[in-house]
Amino acid sequence: MKRFYQTWDCPECGKKENEEQFCSECGAKAPNRILKFCQKCQKKATPDEKFCQDCGQKLSTIQIHDNYIKFDPSIEHINMISRELFAAKTLDEAFECVDKYNSDKRFSHKDWRLPTLEELGFIYQISKILPDLLANHTIFWSSTEESTEKNKTKPLVADFLFCFLGESQDKEIPNNVILIR
Repeated sequence: MKRFYQTWDCPECGKKENEEQFCSECGAKAPNRILKFCQKCQKKATPDEKFCQDCGQKLSTIQIHDNYIKFDPSIEHINMISRELFAAKTLDEAFECVDKYNSDKRFSHKDWRLPTLEELGFIYQISKILPDLLANHTIFWSSTEESTEKNKTKPLVADFLFCFLGESQDKEIPNNVILIR
């Protein structure tokens, strides 16, 4: 029997160190690709490395699946990023996407949410390593809000085309949605 190129932890059932193309506990498919990443240097490493050659930091593992990306350990408080992007959604529709993911227990989890501005900045950095992650979408809703006069709040977006984090938006203007957990 042909062995998988390296061990992997199943994101569906949690079984550690699978060696085959499918999990022996639940049958989940192995990730398409596994990368190693240094959080400190933000550099990619080879899958067999355990520590960054530049700074000595322990490397994080990035498992790239068809529909999501999993980080181990969590990077910048992000454990998973959905690869299913939602284009042209109002803020209310963005929260409906979150509710649907959670009620469906998408990828066996029910703690999906919109990223903060800081997390969107990290996602942008990861998109430099994984260029297809954002699929040429540029403006994303965040869960971060800005206080305005009269004790109201306005949602903030990240605009990756103009490298701007924190632009205030009317919640009825459609923007892109990416979900994390």
